[in-house]
Amino acid sequence: MAQIAGVVAFMILSVVPLIALFTILGALFTRVVSEAQAVIASAPGRAFAIGLVNAVFLSVVCLALAGIVEGLGWQVFIVPLVFVLWVLMAGITVGLSAVAQHVGARLEPADPPWSALRRSNMGALALVLACYVPVLGWFIVLPYVGLLGLGADILAILRRGRRGSRDAPSTGDPDG
Repeated sequence: MAQIAGVVAFMILSVVPLIALFTILGALFTRVVSEAQAVIASAPGRAFAIGLVNAVFLSVVCLALAGIVEGLGWQVFIVPLVFVLWVLMAGITVGLSAVAQHVGARLEPADPPWSALRRSNMGALALVLACYVPVLGWFIVLPYVGLLGLGADILAILRRGRRGSRDAPSTGDPDG
């Protein structure tokens, strides 16, 4: 019985920091999160596929770097290993913030509409609670939303980069 109480206490105490994390990421990376949310709304299958491919690729890179460190003892490869892991986790986490905002927007009642903060918090709460469901949440919901968020984040960054290069001022002849 004490173990069950401990698990329930952990779940309750971990919900608040996760909601705060998703809310803060949405506030700090507003453009990327809103672009990623738009990608999730318009092309969720494509975002999931891109997230899956990139997660597999980066995982293989991490395993190769870890194998080099372990097998050959080349400790210098710990730095790129940590960097690749950091990039993967940052992409997933910022992407999850976009997924939380998308879920909050889908849950929003018609009248009265929620504020952006409440929409983000309700989406994050629903997302975290869905991921806590035994087996289904752990092995289906969590990987799906993580890969969806990673792919949407990558597509949002690429979309923003393409738009930035088109909007850049030309350095050539003003007449041509």
